[in-house]
Amino acid sequence: MPTDSNFHETMNAATTNNEKERKPMRIALFIRGIAPLAACALLLPIAASAQTTPFTATGWINGVQSPGIICTNALGQVLYRGVVHTARVQATDPRVTGQVLIISDGAYNADGTVNMQGPCYLQVGTWDAAGTNFTPTGGLWELPWHGLMQTNYSAQVSIAGCGSGGAIDGWRLEMTLTRAAAAGPIDPAVPYLYNGTTREWRVDLVSLSDNATNMADLVVSTASAAGYGFFTGRDFAYLLKWSSSGAYSILWCETNALPLPNKNVVLALALTYEQPNLVIRARVLDKADPNTVLFEHSVVDTPASEPSLTAAQFKALTGIDWSDLLTDAAEAPPTSLLGTCLGLAQNTDGHQPVPTAVFANFELWTYEVPPVSIARAVQLTWPAPAGVYAVEGAPTVQGPWLPVQDQAIPGFQTVTVPANSPAQFFRLQQAP
Repeated sequence: MPTDSNFHETMNAATTNNEKERKPMRIALFIRGIAPLAACALLLPIAASAQTTPFTATGWINGVQSPGIICTNALGQVLYRGVVHTARVQATDPRVTGQVLIISDGAYNADGTVNMQGPCYLQVGTWDAAGTNFTPTGGLWELPWHGLMQTNYSAQVSIAGCGSGGAIDGWRLEMTLTRAAAAGPIDPAVPYLYNGTTREWRVDLVSLSDNATNMADLVVSTASAAGYGFFTGRDFAYLLKWSSSGAYSILWCETNALPLPNKNVVLALALTYEQPNLVIRARVLDKADPNTVLFEHSVVDTPASEPSLTAAQFKALTGIDWSDLLTDAAEAPPTSLLGTCLGLAQNTDGHQPVPTAVFANFELWTYEVPPVSIARAVQLTWPAPAGVYAVEGAPTVQGPWLPVQDQAIPGFQTVTVPANSPAQFFRLQQAP
């Protein structure tokens, strides 16, 4: 099915110095086996290569070749077969932009949801500005898919397959599709979205010298000259953002729940694209047990201007005089990245000793946040006597009566929870 896929990132090259000079701050870097370096606004570029190339994309239905048929099998199950439609796909990666043909078969469950599956074929190419004329440029993705459609026609789908021809020959493509509630199974007004992939950069902060205002930082820079930086010191932490125009803003600064250890911790900065927003999560983890979170703060960057600190507010929290801080710019969050930087900053009058830091194990983590679906459920219970009983269900008291079983949905895990309290909340927690 079609597409807004995920957060796109190109990690083949590292980029540095979009940083303006921050007076009176001094930056110093330390690499094992190399003497400390001291300079003003110096950042260390570190190239990292991802094994996969994430992307973002959106798909709009632009044609229906066959509406399919509805039928009932010998067991009384309601099926649909042979729904065929096409969609225009626009992606940040040209290898995923094109025209997709989707073939869908499905089976209705007793609660009205639909297990569905089929093949789809994405022909790589380009669209004109109006999105009506398609020009193939070579290559075809063959993509089996399966998923679940809810009673409000929202959908969650997993797609994986291989490419042949052109620039995609021999490549593998994996996507997760979601669609919001729609007016019907095929609704041109509601796009298909591929999202949920998170990119998280992690680095071990082995040690940080004891000079009073040291800050270790982990910075992600983008192709549009915008980016984010996570700065953590002994008694405060903050998230820096700079826009494509080069304007700096502080999206948050926290001083409570600190001080933090200045050695044997892991700095982590995660970006999750949730169109049209970007979720940014900064964490400090215990190096001995990365499942132990010592500090965490998240913020959502939207196309609108986000709340940000003034220079006076920032100075009151940190003691740092940063006079050129500005309000966050109103612009769409970046969807592509060039690289990352590690650095060390010191707020000083120029008379303090040069600070040093040791970093190790810089790495990129890639993972998906699975969608969670909640629907009304009925829980049946009965005593367990000597005999064995099976549950049957029917649409009316006259029948037809058919066996009722827990439905296993390919690619999804389900849990039945009794509705026995006025309110209840759920979340997914990744197992250690």
